[in-house]
Amino acid sequence: MRGPRRLVVLLFASLVGLAGSVWAQSPAGFIGLVCKPVTRDLARANGLQTNEGAHVVEVVPGSPAAIAGIREGDIVIDLDGRKVADPEILAERVASRSPGARATVEVVRHRQRIRVTVVVSSPRSGPPRSDLPKAVLGAVRAKS
Repeated sequence: MRGPRRLVVLLFASLVGLAGSVWAQSPAGFIGLVCKPVTRDLARANGLQTNEGAHVVEVVPGSPAAIAGIREGDIVIDLDGRKVADPEILAERVASRSPGARATVEVVRHRQRIRVTVVVSSPRSGPPRSDLPKAVLGAVRAKS
């Protein structure tokens, strides 16, 4: 799902709560992260001025993000030179990437900024993920 329709689905899901979760499916691009919004306390603890970004709560084993070295607890703040304001923005940008594309991801880890290169894959070409709910396959999840 892309473009305005995808945005409407995300906005609707945010408004109704959907049990506190928003699932942002990434049919074109997959990097294998599960994220939630950055809290003010987490931002302060990591030396960030604002609570923008996407807090990584899970990295799918064997995924492009795992291979690139992104870890649970990292805060994604930039993708290809563009600021990541929240998990939904990250999901949207990942979904817009074609499998095989390289993306530069900047994360904050323990107050240190780290840049890694992730090779985007498609959900079908990623590692087996039978242990994850079907809705998360190829997705970045944002919990509210």
